[in-house]
Amino acid sequence: MDPQSTGLRDLAALLRANRPEPTPLQLDHMKRRVSARMRDSPRARRPAHTQPSDRGPADALLALLLAGLTVYLAFRNGGFFPGTAALAAVEVALCIAVLFVIARSPWGGVGIPLILATVAIGGLAAWTLASSDWSGTPIRAMIEYTRVLLYALTLILFGLLGFSRRRVRWMVYAMAAAAVAVCCAALIARTLPEVIFHEDLIRTDRLGFPLNYWNGLAFMACVGIVFCVHLACSIRDRWFVRVVGAAAVPLLSATLYYTLSRGGTWAAAGAVVLYLVVGRPRAMLSGLLATVPPVAFMLLALDPADALTQPIWGTPETVAAGEDAARAIALAAVGAAALRAALLPLDGLARSLTLPQRAQRPAIAAATVAAVAVTLGGALAFDVPNVVSEKYSEFKSRDELGAPLGTDRLLSADSSGRQDHWDVAMAAYRRDRFHGSGAGMFSSDWARDREQPGSVQDAHSFYIELLGELGWPGLAMGALALVIVLGGFAFRARGRDRALFAALLAAGIAWAAQASVDWLWEMPAVTLWLFAFGGAVLARNPTSPSTLPAWTIGVRAAGVALCLVLVLLPARIAVSEARLSSGLDAVEAGRCDLAKQEAKSALSAVPERASPYHLRAFCDFQRGDSRQAVRAMANAVERDPSNWKLHYGLAVARSAAGLDPRPRMRRALMLNPLEGLVQEGMKTFGAETKGRWRRAGAKLALPAPGPPTP
Repeated sequence: MDPQSTGLRDLAALLRANRPEPTPLQLDHMKRRVSARMRDSPRARRPAHTQPSDRGPADALLALLLAGLTVYLAFRNGGFFPGTAALAAVEVALCIAVLFVIARSPWGGVGIPLILATVAIGGLAAWTLASSDWSGTPIRAMIEYTRVLLYALTLILFGLLGFSRRRVRWMVYAMAAAAVAVCCAALIARTLPEVIFHEDLIRTDRLGFPLNYWNGLAFMACVGIVFCVHLACSIRDRWFVRVVGAAAVPLLSATLYYTLSRGGTWAAAGAVVLYLVVGRPRAMLSGLLATVPPVAFMLLALDPADALTQPIWGTPETVAAGEDAARAIALAAVGAAALRAALLPLDGLARSLTLPQRAQRPAIAAATVAAVAVTLGGALAFDVPNVVSEKYSEFKSRDELGAPLGTDRLLSADSSGRQDHWDVAMAAYRRDRFHGSGAGMFSSDWARDREQPGSVQDAHSFYIELLGELGWPGLAMGALALVIVLGGFAFRARGRDRALFAALLAAGIAWAAQASVDWLWEMPAVTLWLFAFGGAVLARNPTSPSTLPAWTIGVRAAGVALCLVLVLLPARIAVSEARLSSGLDAVEAGRCDLAKQEAKSALSAVPERASPYHLRAFCDFQRGDSRQAVRAMANAVERDPSNWKLHYGLAVARSAAGLDPRPRMRRALMLNPLEGLVQEGMKTFGAETKGRWRRAGAKLALPAPGPPTP
């Protein structure tokens, strides 16, 4: 029934009852009632021109796109390597171009919040690309720019069509399904190796497959847990969605457990608590009763995790332990589903129990006071302040022993060397607070300034790495984009769909927290969803005029042209990466002729890369053509002058060609003074005659090119 006609009928009945004329206060109250009914009705929430059939296919396709990209990136090392991120950026840009062609109003969702977020993340992308001017290494800036561009394009794509609660709900379904699929593959690879087997999976201890980074997989499980707990507790979703969501929680929790990730574990726990506090889902009791006991019993059955988290894994004993663990996990999932199905009648009771409007705020205030009191009491009872002080001291300590192995590490606060990483990044920031050292330059900063051994690619903090590489402008733009996205989640976390957006807010804050101590930013598989939901939430309610003016054709053409321009650089990087990977495979197969051809193809796509020249130099050195190797290594050094390994390789090639290797070896030592290989090279080339250089160089080998890098 139309809520407006209902309110007017009530007003007419009142006037017909021969009662005194309503006071202005009564009339205002009636108007508010009519407005509230109109606002809450499905017909009022949906614009008249937008019927479900109009947006249903687009909502489903966008949700499937999010799930497909997440799974694809997860099984490609989390999207860490540049070729994968570049290919994903190409796909998203082409989707935007198609949207400009076929959508009736492809800019219907563009509003001030979406524009602000786009300007922030787009400015970060432009600043990243511009950093090649002061870093002296264009290819590193280009690779980092491609990743930021992927996030910016994702934000735009999911925001263009306008805000839709149904699309957001479908996206939650899709992301939860993607997380479950990835985590199930990880569990099967560890517990049932006869199903998914690979030698690299046996050589590792903590669970990291398929992202090949345990903290990344842990956060994937964290996001899945938050979304599936929401589905299990949501009274606004179908009954089978609640049952499936509850069944997935034990699977995701087991994956998180076997990663032994402290950041992921605490992020998941905090995110679930935050969701329950902010979202206050109606079916919270049913969802928690269905998920908490099965997860608790499952973890007791799996404890300790040592049998499946040892450096030597794959023995008959560990295989048997894996089968037992798989049975325990499956039983927990079935038990959670059965409990949730049995508790479905409780959801109907929760739906019917609604506090009056006047009593809701006092009840929330009383519950908040009670929760704070219980929290403070528990903190005092368990001496939480002293425990926190001890853990903080443990975190600040630079003990070289590191975090313990096994499940004991979950309660450890050791920083695992992160403070050393942060010190190097902050030193780069203090050298140039406005520019930083340049995008992608942290690995070179670490090699030059480190005080501890080991090779590190990232600063293990999104915020500190932005400061070190891009200065305060980079941090300001990155933090602003994140704050706008989280603010959009918080703004929507109210009203009837409060729980839905509270799940996004909890997962987003968990990402922001874990990104402060890890390199989630460099793994699109666990970051892409944040900008996809950000675009969907920041978009304004769509409007579509009955007739479109002629100038919209020009806007569409300009949008398509811009997408094609933006896609050029990622496409070049993707092609170059594929050719370079083929060249490395050819080197391993002993086919240097094919490797050199692939290196040439990689250079034709991206001439700024140093790795193809390194590959050519390695092949020339192997066949004894030292002069050609010197030329190739010199070209590589010119394109990446901060890479100590290239200077070292050029020194070795020059010695084999009878040229003075010492200047290049000294440069390599300056760029990496703690590297034992370079220190040994300085001792080897201490002689001053050409003949001795040649003989000394014959004892050394040109370093082989590694996995695809700049």
